Amino acid sequence: MADWKNIVAVDLDGTITRYQGFVSDEHIDDPVELEVIRLELEKMRCAGWYIIIWTTRRNEDAVRAYLAKHDIPFDEINNNSAWAFAEGMRKIPATVYIDDRGITFNGMWEGMADKVIAFKTWWEREKEIEESFETK
Repeated sequence: MADWKNIVAVDLDGTITRYQGFVSDEHIDDPVELEVIRLELEKMRCAGWYIIIWTTRRNEDAVRAYLAKHDIPFDEINNNSAWAFAEGMRKIPATVYIDDRGITFNGMWEGMADKVIAFKTWWEREKEIEESFETK
């Protein structure tokens, strides 16, 4: 059982994988940096972190098969059995979340609307950069 202080919830699409938009629950894009992903997740595991893959995908079997195919370490998918009361919760309880769609809250709401309105994922920014080079 995991120590509740050491739980990381890692998003799948756009974080572990490249993301080109939703195709189907069975289609999952290639990993972003497979060797680095494995290394970093193993470092977390060796440091005592419990790894939960946190995804909006409904086909957990496809996610599990993808992770196994790419030898990506994890403990659970969309569940945190370390916290008994977490059963059925929509938000997975975790110490930290790794997600391409997150904005770090710094304790102050001032300026948050501007951050949300201007927000782009890393892959959306990357696409804009590529497109700007194509037009030059």
